[in-house]
Amino acid sequence: MLRLAGGVTWARAIRALLCVQVVVVLAYVVLLLVPVRIIADTVRDGVLGDGALVVSAIIVTLRGVRWPADRPWSWPIALGIGTYALGDILYDSWISGLDPMPSPSAADVCYLVMYPLTALGLLLGVRAGNRKVGRGLILDGLVTFLGAAALAGAVAVPVVSGTTRGTDDVLHLVIAAAYPVGDATLVAMVIGVLVLRGGAPGFHGWIGAGLVIFAVADTVYTYRVALGDYVVGTPLDALWATGLAVVAIGVWRPQRGSDVRVDSPWMLTAPLLSVLVAIGVLVFASVRPLPLPVVLVAAATLVAATGRIIDGFLAVVDIARVRLEARTDELTGLGNRRMLYETIETELAGLGPGEFAYLLLIDLDRFKEVNDSLGHAIGDEVLLTVADRLRTTITAGDILVRLGGDEFGVLMPGRDADFDVLVCVEHIAAAISAPISVAGLSLQVESSIGIACAPVDSLDRTDLMRHADVAMYDAKVNHTGHARYDPDRDDNSRERLQLIAELREVLHTDPQQLVVYYQAKCSLAGRVVGAEALVRWQHPVRGLLGADRFVQTAENNSLMPALTRHVLRSALVQVRQWRDTDPAATVSVNLSVTSLLDEGLVDHMAAALMEAGVAADALILELTETMIMVDPERSNRTLHALSALGIKLSIDDYGTGQCSLAYLRDLPVQELKLDRSFVRHIATKDRDAAIVRSTIELAHSLGLVLVAEGVEDLESAALLRLMGCDVAQGFYFGRPRPAASTLAGTADAEALHGLDMPLAHH
Repeated sequence: MLRLAGGVTWARAIRALLCVQVVVVLAYVVLLLVPVRIIADTVRDGVLGDGALVVSAIIVTLRGVRWPADRPWSWPIALGIGTYALGDILYDSWISGLDPMPSPSAADVCYLVMYPLTALGLLLGVRAGNRKVGRGLILDGLVTFLGAAALAGAVAVPVVSGTTRGTDDVLHLVIAAAYPVGDATLVAMVIGVLVLRGGAPGFHGWIGAGLVIFAVADTVYTYRVALGDYVVGTPLDALWATGLAVVAIGVWRPQRGSDVRVDSPWMLTAPLLSVLVAIGVLVFASVRPLPLPVVLVAAATLVAATGRIIDGFLAVVDIARVRLEARTDELTGLGNRRMLYETIETELAGLGPGEFAYLLLIDLDRFKEVNDSLGHAIGDEVLLTVADRLRTTITAGDILVRLGGDEFGVLMPGRDADFDVLVCVEHIAAAISAPISVAGLSLQVESSIGIACAPVDSLDRTDLMRHADVAMYDAKVNHTGHARYDPDRDDNSRERLQLIAELREVLHTDPQQLVVYYQAKCSLAGRVVGAEALVRWQHPVRGLLGADRFVQTAENNSLMPALTRHVLRSALVQVRQWRDTDPAATVSVNLSVTSLLDEGLVDHMAAALMEAGVAADALILELTETMIMVDPERSNRTLHALSALGIKLSIDDYGTGQCSLAYLRDLPVQELKLDRSFVRHIATKDRDAAIVRSTIELAHSLGLVLVAEGVEDLESAALLRLMGCDVAQGFYFGRPRPAASTLAGTADAEALHGLDMPLAHH
């Protein structure tokens, strides 16, 4: 059964019309085949022959009525068939009765109008719903059209000459040649469309079949006229109506392969063949004269082909320009992220044995402050200056790009094992940090640089970029200026992700794997006064893991509250046991920024103390200056509420954060823990000793206890004692160890005894 588009109601209506059309065409054919005249020729040709053409025009017109979006292409075809039908009606009812019969006549005008209208419909049908048909395809079509026209004209001339021999009427010759030229052009267009759309027949296959039948009718007609044996009333007369009836059927067939295949061989083959045909026609014309219109059409083919070549060249230039723009940063003129991705891919694939490629990701610290305070115009000038400095700092062969915002990237390929990337990084950092004069101001921009190395860190482009980004973030957080990628600090590495999953499972099902170790806090009078609780993970496969292996990961993955609760419960149980023999014993527990900003922290602490049956003054909560400054107002409220419970508070890593003395004065803290970086070298560096001494005096003036961290030898401990330091903590007094039954058991007795020895012995 013939399948039609348009829904059930429309399909039934169109099938009814098609049945009428088939009946009319068959009746017309039968009457032409029967040797006996049954009805008058005028009735046969005027009613059946012309009626079949009119029905075809109506059927095609209804396509546009059913789907308005198809009107741009279906109605030109319908109009073309309609004008052809009008020409047949004029010929049968009027022109055929004239003596002499004019040539060309009004019927010829109607016949010939069908060709450009049908061609227009086919062209618009290709473009309908398809934006890929651009100027290049139109020129290709023009070249193909002209080439087919030149070929048809050259072939048709001998035949047409036979029908027009004895006349010098150029117009008559042109009209006679226009029919085969038009037929060849339409058939060529349909073949081209079929190839462009992937060769699926259906819609265009039926239209093409109808036009081929039509062209065969014109060809046979021209040949018969040339032989002088054409007569009216043969089956040949039915081919024109049959061909256009098939076209009408094709218009209602479902469309397939609507997308133009720009990679089709036809895209090159059809114009190329047309050019060769045009050249052949011109060569033939130089040997054997051809009519001037045919020669002009062949020449126009070459002109259109030249235009297509120029258009192709311009398209290549545009593609190159767009590609360059797509890989270039608009502000600085450097390459962009796309260019870096493409270059990394190429360079990694080309690494030879013993060769390395380094990727640096550079982030300008606090650049947002420049933009926000001075405006984007000043910010752009700063970026341009930094870009110029980076250009002059890197070596030939290195790739410099701007990744966006305040981030730059440098790819250093082809380095050997002796290459010291840190030297280059330091040069880059120094170039960036040099003062920048802009708008009458002198600005200094610092940077954080992340370093990843291929193949050491990865040979995958995406992983290498991510590793460099992790290292850059590490440098920014730790204020080190630069950092190399360290998988242990990468929360998103495969190993790290597995560790996160395992830690989450442990916290929910087996928290006993998380054991609490204690490091003694000793007064410099030689007595243990407390201990700091430090978590360790007794991993069933990896062994005992220190806090640096998983605590930050827990913080970054919202596991810190659960981890803190576990450590707090263990620590409170332990300090309750110590207080049985030492009522003044204390335990220190570290808070995370997540816990500090938790609105329920105070209630949780109160509940934990009550559950453990421990007085609040047995607990010291340690927090850093940086944590407090994340949200100073909320932190201040929380700390005062904790202090009101009787919990002691300690500022950990003092001296490395951003907390001002004025703010420190107003905090309800009882203890300062001086960072180990100031304590480690007090016996050898006078400046460090001076800082420690002044900090002790500051703490005492504020009524605070001063705890010195990182005490690793007796000499440092003795100096701290002379300076008046209250408490010390470090490996000298004992490394972190599992819980002991007494507080004194957390420290080395020999170390405590050493404090009683005269300083001169050291």
